[in-house]
Amino acid sequence: MWQTRFIYNEKINDLLDKSNQDIKGNVLLDAREAVVDNVDKVMENMMQGNKIRRVAATRMNERSSRSHTIFRIILESKDANQKDGPVHISYLNLMDLAGSERVSLTKAAGERLKEGANINKSLSVLGNVIRQLSEGKEFISYRDSKLTRLLSQALGGNAKSLIIGNVTLAAEEETRSTPEFAQSTKTVKNKTKVNILSATEETLQGYQNLTRDLETRLKKQAIKLKEMDKSKQEYLLEIERLKTEVSIVGRFQMGASASTPKKH
Repeated sequence: MWQTRFIYNEKINDLLDKSNQDIKGNVLLDAREAVVDNVDKVMENMMQGNKIRRVAATRMNERSSRSHTIFRIILESKDANQKDGPVHISYLNLMDLAGSERVSLTKAAGERLKEGANINKSLSVLGNVIRQLSEGKEFISYRDSKLTRLLSQALGGNAKSLIIGNVTLAAEEETRSTPEFAQSTKTVKNKTKVNILSATEETLQGYQNLTRDLETRLKKQAIKLKEMDKSKQEYLLEIERLKTEVSIVGRFQMGASASTPKKH
C-alpha cells in the first residue's frame, strides 16, 4: 500500500485525498492508502505526488521545494505455502526534505519568507532530535515539529535509516552543514526486529483498516448532507424572498389600479 503526504507551513496534507487535510493543526496518522502491487504503480503515484507538491522560485533556486514530502510504502508478505501463516509487515519511508535557507541570500519576503522560516524550524528540530537520540536522552522532542512527529518511528523506533545528503561545490556555504548532519545520524543506535502479525492480528488490523475507511466515508457523507441542507435552506429563503417580492408588486399593482381614473 502507498501513502503520500507533504508538510507545508507546518501543516500536513494528504496528496491522495484533498479533503483529508491538516485543517486544525493535527497530525494525520491515518492518511489515505492506495493499493499498489507493482513498480509501475509505485512510480505513477510518486510522479503524481511530485506534480502536486509545493515549489516556488527564490533568488537561489527557480524551483525551490517549499515543503517536505513523505512517501510511505507499506509492505506485507507471507509464505505462499502457509495459508494461515504469519504476515511480515514493513514500512518504507522515502523523504524528500526541503533545504534550509538564509534570508540574506534568498532575499525572501512575504509568503516565501514564511515558508523558509517553517522549513528552517522543522530542520532545526530534526537536528535536535537526532542529537538527543545519539546522546541517549530519555526525552526526545518529537512533538516540536510535524516532520519529527511523523518520522518518530522511523528515527528512533524499530527502524533502520539511510540519509542521502545533496552537496555541491557551487554552494559551498550551504553545503557545509549537510555532511555534518549526515555524520551525526550515524551515531543513532536502534535495536530492530522483524514485525510479524499473527493470523488473529492480521484479521484485527483488517477490521481496523475497514473501520477507518468507513469512518472516512461517513465523514464525507456527513459533509455532503450538511452542504445539501445548507442549499435547501438557501433555496427556501429564496422562495420566501420571491413570495415577498410578488406580494409587494401585487400591492403596487392594486394601488396603481385604484388610483387610475375610470373612463365613462
